[in-house]
Amino acid sequence: MISIKHRNTHEVLTTLEGDSLKGSSLAHGMLLYGDLHGADLRQADLRQANMCNCDLIGADLSEAQMTAADLSGSDLTDAKLRGAILVAARLLAITFVRTNLRGADLDRATFTYSTFRDADLTEAMLERADLRHVVMDHADLTGADLSYAHFGSSVLGYSNFTFASLVGAVFQGTDIRNATFQNADLSLSIFVGADLAGADFTQANTRGTTFVDCRNIGQAKGLDLPT
Repeated sequence: MISIKHRNTHEVLTTLEGDSLKGSSLAHGMLLYGDLHGADLRQADLRQANMCNCDLIGADLSEAQMTAADLSGSDLTDAKLRGAILVAARLLAITFVRTNLRGADLDRATFTYSTFRDADLTEAMLERADLRHVVMDHADLTGADLSYAHFGSSVLGYSNFTFASLVGAVFQGTDIRNATFQNADLSLSIFVGADLAGADFTQANTRGTTFVDCRNIGQAKGLDLPT
């Protein structure tokens, strides 16, 4: 039998039969402040679970089903979520440091005030994701689908969007200095009041893209705008 305890008080939050959390069913579970440091939650059912403020450092959530789960305030440093399904999940103010989110389904997820540092989101699905007020530092989003995502007031410095789909994405007041958009699809996207210094748009598709009141647009690379 396995017990999941409160990270601060050590009170038992829930118990499960067996000797592993892999593939366990915790759907709709109340796991607030849970101590899941290094836990093996591969392929677990965590749909609509309340996992706010959990310690998930180094946890393995690969291929976990987490649709509509709430992990707000949790620490996912060094966690693995490769192929996890987090459609419409609430992921506010989360720490994603060196987190593996390769191929994860994050469509319509809310990431407001979260931090991505050296995180791997290669080929992740983030269509219509709410990425307002996030900080991305050297995050890798190569080949990710960010169609119609909203990056309002976010910082994307040195992050990699090579070959990403950003169709219809909104960059309002966004700091994208030194970010890379090489070969990305930015068609119909909107940049309003964004700082473009050092951003690389080489071979990017900017058909129908709107740039309004952007700062340092002359310092962007590979940006072919009509005169």
